[in-house]
Amino acid sequence: MKNLFTPLFKKYFILMIILFFILPVFAIEQPDVKVEIKNFQEEYPALVADLQIPIFTGFSNQQIQEKINQKIEQDIYGFLNQLVEDSNEYLKMAQKEGWDSRKYTAQTNFQFHYLSSKVLSFSIIYYYYTLGAHGMTEQVSYNFDLGTGESIQIGDLFINYSQYKELINQEIKKQILAEKELYFNEGADFKSISEDQPFFLEYDGLTAYFGLYELAPFAFGICYFKLPFGIFPGLSSDNLKYFGNH
Repeated sequence: MKNLFTPLFKKYFILMIILFFILPVFAIEQPDVKVEIKNFQEEYPALVADLQIPIFTGFSNQQIQEKINQKIEQDIYGFLNQLVEDSNEYLKMAQKEGWDSRKYTAQTNFQFHYLSSKVLSFSIIYYYYTLGAHGMTEQVSYNFDLGTGESIQIGDLFINYSQYKELINQEIKKQILAEKELYFNEGADFKSISEDQPFFLEYDGLTAYFGLYELAPFAFGICYFKLPFGIFPGLSSDNLKYFGNH
């Protein structure tokens, strides 16, 4: 397998996010946490790659920090390796058929969402272009329990509050209805969030989202639905695993 870390093609720059200056909660609960953005840029025979790879440092639990960083690298380099393989197959076919060969594109970008002593939430935006009508973008959100290092699902956020799913569905339907002409079948395709619904955390709630073509045409992009804590009647800190006193 090709060494993806060859010094000839590897380019680093460090973006140190000093959390104190971004969000006060960070400074209180995770004063030493920083993120280094490693830029990996390389040109393959049929692929151009430009990847942002976040590397977290400063967590009090080094095993959990390592687990999170390993998951990020595993996913990003898995994405890259698959496109290297696919682009090589395309190149072989292009050479066999006498086509003018072009190059695939692979990109990743990091987006930060939320951090406390209990949970970390961020996204990696994966973009790839395989010479079709347009490129494709996929957002993968990572929500980690900092006590265990495990990924959390949307249902894990709530304690003794089983109505969360019904209330989220109602809010999403309400937001769709306000712009129903933008969605497939005027939004009728949306029925419910799933158990593994993609989402990310924010300081006043969470955002659920749906990928390209799931609910709307490509031109609409990824569909985001902001879900502030205010949509949950009677919700208290006792009902929130990662925002309360648990």
